[in-house]
Amino acid sequence: MLDLAATHESITERDKAQFILEDLARTYQDDDKIGETIDKLSDEAASQNGKEKAIVLNHQGKALFANKDYQQAIRLFSQAILPQQCWPQPQLNACTGSQNIS
Repeated sequence: MLDLAATHESITERDKAQFILEDLARTYQDDDKIGETIDKLSDEAASQNGKEKAIVLNHQGKALFANKDYQQAIRLFSQAILPQQCWPQPQLNACTGSQNIS
């Protein structure tokens, strides 16, 4: 099923790929290894573990940003979005943070 999702993703059938990945994340929610693989293929964190990691990084980045530690905030926001390039909340924070650096 992971290969099927990857194939859909590679031919830009992202909706089909995302549907398969979300179903796999629900089915194998207790398998961290499968969860990591799903998150790498997914447009957003699909596994619970991946979501939790992104949330923690996002909160830490927001705290650093509030303390005007912009470079470290950007680093954490970037880590939050690397595995899931389309998860909107950390991307918005990363973009907001980089615009306010000047």
